[in-house]
Amino acid sequence: MKKIAICVVLLFCLGAGSLFAQDVLSWPEPISPVHPVINVGVGFGGAWMYLGMGIPPLKLSVDIPIDAGVPLSFGGGVAFATFSGIKVLSITGRAAMHFNFGVRGLDIYPVLALGPTIIWWDAIKIAGYTITEAYSTTGFGFGFGAGLRYFFNDNVGIYTEAGYADLAYVSAGLTFTFGGGGGSSSSSSGRYMYVNADSLNVRSGPSADNALVGSLPRGTRVEVLNRSGTWWEIRSGNIRGYVNSSYLSSSK
Repeated sequence: MKKIAICVVLLFCLGAGSLFAQDVLSWPEPISPVHPVINVGVGFGGAWMYLGMGIPPLKLSVDIPIDAGVPLSFGGGVAFATFSGIKVLSITGRAAMHFNFGVRGLDIYPVLALGPTIIWWDAIKIAGYTITEAYSTTGFGFGFGAGLRYFFNDNVGIYTEAGYADLAYVSAGLTFTFGGGGGSSSSSSGRYMYVNADSLNVRSGPSADNALVGSLPRGTRVEVLNRSGTWWEIRSGNIRGYVNSSYLSSSK
């Protein structure tokens, strides 16, 4: 039942992305390609907890956004917990797709994780007699989940993830990113701007002589990738190219 619910969440996110691709399929500020996003948190719930609580799942994950035309990130995570003397270590690789709903600082993402889980305990001796032998085993598994981050500024925020991607059904904590948010040295405008023309042509290169790759209507939100001279490189949904910056403004 839990896996069915998770799949429903993932399908909802993917459906929303297809309906609103022009705006949703772009990086939410302050996240930007190459700059890592780090989650540090604690997990709650999970089958292991029925064995008796020791140290709750302590979780660390790193997602690295990549510039692939759509907002994808790849990374890894570790989680450690103890339950009634049993120690559990989960090591996972992660892949996520990020959705931008136009709220600065809000990042919503489905995540896929897979990797080994190591379980072990030490020998227990009482009065010199071995009651339980030391034991260890390793398994391999995968899981799905969905997450939400909200950044208070360009570097620090909070996050929560639900699903079963490692040792807990739900986790929450702090999230950090470094180096994003600006996307430019310009102090007069942010990384995202809006089309201020009835129809703005997008070119394959930084001049009007280059081939036309698409056009954007007034009010379209674009991500500015590079500012150099009059012609700026932008991206909006699956359209990427160069536009005359005089037709962009910081507000609709």
